[in-house]
Amino acid sequence: MNTFLVSMAAPRPSWLPLLLLSRNDLVPKRVIKENTLRIRGAGGPVSLLLWGLGAGCGPTAPATSSPLPAPPAWITLDCGATDNALRLQCAVEVRPPQPIQIHVERSDGQGEARVFTGDGDLAEHIVVVYFLAPETEHTLTAVAASGAGPRAHTTAHTSAVPLGLSSRLQGTGEAPSGLIGAATPCSDDAIAVIYDLRTGGLVWYQELDPLGRLDLFHMVRFTEDHTILGETAASIVEVDLQGQQLVRLARGQHYGPELHHDIFRRGDVYYGMYQRLLGGLGFQADRLDALLLLDRRGVQLARWLPEDHLDLPADWSGDWMHTNTIFVDEAGDIYLSLLTQAAVIKLDGALDSPTFGDPLWILEGGDGALQGDIEVDWSGIGGPDAFLDQHDVSLASDGRLVLLDNAHGRGLVLVLDEETSTARVTGSYPTAEDACRAQGTAAITVDGTVVVACSTDRIRAYGGDAQLRWEASVSCDGGEPASVVRWSPLDGW
Repeated sequence: MNTFLVSMAAPRPSWLPLLLLSRNDLVPKRVIKENTLRIRGAGGPVSLLLWGLGAGCGPTAPATSSPLPAPPAWITLDCGATDNALRLQCAVEVRPPQPIQIHVERSDGQGEARVFTGDGDLAEHIVVVYFLAPETEHTLTAVAASGAGPRAHTTAHTSAVPLGLSSRLQGTGEAPSGLIGAATPCSDDAIAVIYDLRTGGLVWYQELDPLGRLDLFHMVRFTEDHTILGETAASIVEVDLQGQQLVRLARGQHYGPELHHDIFRRGDVYYGMYQRLLGGLGFQADRLDALLLLDRRGVQLARWLPEDHLDLPADWSGDWMHTNTIFVDEAGDIYLSLLTQAAVIKLDGALDSPTFGDPLWILEGGDGALQGDIEVDWSGIGGPDAFLDQHDVSLASDGRLVLLDNAHGRGLVLVLDEETSTARVTGSYPTAEDACRAQGTAAITVDGTVVVACSTDRIRAYGGDAQLRWEASVSCDGGEPASVVRWSPLDGW
């Protein structure tokens, strides 16, 4: 069934000819607005022949310098299900051709309203709509991007998400706005998920690799380009929010060693890390972590070996580094978290630099073997003057350094002054547990909210005043034990 919105200006000018329809089975449905009429066609496409409808027809209008297209004479909207329960595909026709928008909101008024665009001066747009709640009716409205002219409306009811994936956040306090991403909390399948923080509901999911997994050693990232990047033990995979695969680099074809712990992309460079066994067997083996830099085609751009750039003691042994985080700043410099050494290091990341890979500074949190060169002022917070077993190191949008101090169950925020080689610890944000095991979360959103969590089912959010504002737990509707390795607040998504 096809739905058309036809502009019916009132009163009709004497020069406006009749509207001719190619089928005789059309019946007026209802007036949507005072200048629009909804007409429903049964059993197939309907051809419309319009004379004199819309701006620019009839008497010649004076020329203007406005770059905006004429308001549409009519616009139609038709949305249908896809193979993903939380995505719809919508077809919009508009005359004259022009960019359009689709406004989407839950019919019950919960959650955030969102706008999806169809760019280009096209007569027919195909737009994929996402961030939808499962088993929920949504109201969709198509309109010209200029906002002028008639609007087309429809509703769509989403289906249930696959068994074993359905999950939700349930919290107390004032929930932050926006979205938050993670690997699915209900299994180690290579599936990424996104929740609406205000409703707690699952609004997006995508399987990245049916042969891979996401767990404590194989992670997912949500990039600044609104893509989802995973290292699944079998592949490096990147998809967009429509579920389209952008990159797939297969282990054994594009790179050799099994990557571990973290993955990152900055621009067109993919950063992964792997362990090199250099003696011994099992957990007591001597090993060092190396970095592998690849482009989108899997071509190796660089390889970083710690013995070429760090002062390793002659008697080093065991898992001497246990690197668990990669972060790359806008300048391309690389930050690594070395758990065994209780240290964060910043490396020169310029691929064309003769000093590529050399440390720019070393931040010590405890008594490791690396010699730190940042003097830390701990007087701004209480608790131990140290961080140990740290994870999830990153820079906030304002340049502050954020990390999870796993041993002491807290997120820490530091202000670094690289010119003076000093740092001030300006905030301490306790997790729900006294201490965290492997992995976990420490992040700051653009509005200053600090999100912390151990790799359990619980998560906390603090305001800029360091007061606990919200605490929640994630649960799996199928009864599976739930835990999230690392949460990613999604600013601007």
